[in-house]
Amino acid sequence: MTDTCSARLCNQEAMCMQGASGISPMQKLCLLKLVRPECLVSAIQQYVVASLGPRFAEPGPISLAQVSKDSNNTTPIIFILSPGVLNSM
Repeated sequence: MTDTCSARLCNQEAMCMQGASGISPMQKLCLLKLVRPECLVSAIQQYVVASLGPRFAEPGPISLAQVSKDSNNTTPIIFILSPGVLNSM
């Protein structure tokens, strides 16, 4: 592996993966999962942006008033909280 691959930053890991020609983007993600699993979330986010566009990787605005209208006593509101990822794209 090159010096770029041994760096600690996930963006540098992504640059290393660009040099892996002959394999599909999904295969690159699988390889990255084996080599640097801590970079997988960031790489998947970049894959979604490249494949589908930034609209699919960014959360949309939430209107609590509209969410309240859509719920009732048999349809609860569930908030899923997850840790953020520093995005340096």
